[in-house]
Amino acid sequence: MDFFYLLGLIIALALVSVTVLILVNDSDIVTFLAERLGKDPGTVFKGKVVWLTGASSGIGENIATELAKCGAKIILSARRKEELERVRSDCLKINPLLREKDVLVLPLDMVDLKSHEPALQKILDHFGRLDVLISNAGRYIKGDWHEIDLAVDKELFEVNVFSVVNMNRLVVKHFLQVGGGQIAVLSSTSGKVGVVLS
Repeated sequence: MDFFYLLGLIIALALVSVTVLILVNDSDIVTFLAERLGKDPGTVFKGKVVWLTGASSGIGENIATELAKCGAKIILSARRKEELERVRSDCLKINPLLREKDVLVLPLDMVDLKSHEPALQKILDHFGRLDVLISNAGRYIKGDWHEIDLAVDKELFEVNVFSVVNMNRLVVKHFLQVGGGQIAVLSSTSGKVGVVLS
């Protein structure tokens, strides 16, 4: 067999394998490997103070319940207070070791940039510290791209880019002052691969 033919075959098989992993696991290869080979979340998050944005439904709600199983102290932020209260109740039911004060509901509209610093201060007043920020809040546009009004695009960037940058910058400054912390910024697979009408 020709060397280049064999090399091409190996590369093609690797690309097919990675594509199948992405489609089956709804994650990229790094996330897939971290899930399989990384540390147990129960040991990583136990007792940590974790601020989760976009916590009222979907991915954020599921992250909140997983954090509760791990014994993390959780701050739930999103615009819909009623939904946050529901998620809080679910978290407390999932882990009976969590106390009422271990799950803080902190309603927040991410595009209100002036609300970020007071929100961080509320967390520090309540828990005395912040260990992890999970930036999960976001939105997407569904429809024919050429028909979408520019104002909708601007709203998308306000939520998905500028609000996340502002909050993460604020929290990084805090982490630098206190000597450490972690930030995770979430996106969906559609952030990497385009989908028709979305």
